Amino acid sequence: MALQCHPDKVPPSERETAEAKFKEISRAYEILSDESKRKLYDQYGDISLDQNFNPEFGEHLLGFPFWRVLRFHALYLTNATF
Repeated sequence: MALQCHPDKVPPSERETAEAKFKEISRAYEILSDESKRKLYDQYGDISLDQNFNPEFGEHLLGFPFWRVLRFHALYLTNATF
């Protein structure tokens, strides 16, 4: 799949879309091939991909996992995405 979406393997008109898809595939491979990253992703979801994410820091806030509070804030209170 990565070869099908490689920016050098598609027509120039499709390069921008292919590049975005290629980066997404590469990132998924990076996470799935690294046991510690995969474990964090399985446990905390997309927020664990943030370079500043620390599962030890503020893990719970008002009885909720801190990452869920951040995700709720991002999804419903701002235009940011995780």
